[in-house]
Amino acid sequence: MNKKDRWFKLRLSEEERELLKSKVEKVGYITQSDFIRKLITDSQIYSNLDKIKLNDIRRLAGLLGKNTGLLKMYIMELEEPNKKMIDKIINDNESIKKEIKYLLEQIKKHFKI
Repeated sequence: MNKKDRWFKLRLSEEERELLKSKVEKVGYITQSDFIRKLITDSQIYSNLDKIKLNDIRRLAGLLGKNTGLLKMYIMELEEPNKKMIDKIINDNESIKKEIKYLLEQIKKHFKI
């Protein structure tokens, strides 16, 4: 592991300082020093929101779809299903699923992944 014992002084305008701060905040988990170090060493700068988290969101959307399917199967076994209530549950699940898909697209677009 490299020992980081050398200082480097960098002068920035207020605008540049704010820009650096906003870029570091956008990444979400590293310090300004780490950010600059990664830039000069051509290291990958990972966002706090990584692909594993996106896959978890996708998994949740899939589970929601699966539960909707199971609900439909259960409903078919009922003698006198309450159609209004069933439709509401299914519509709610579908709305949630659409919202999850929309959020995923927005996240991908924002983080360019």
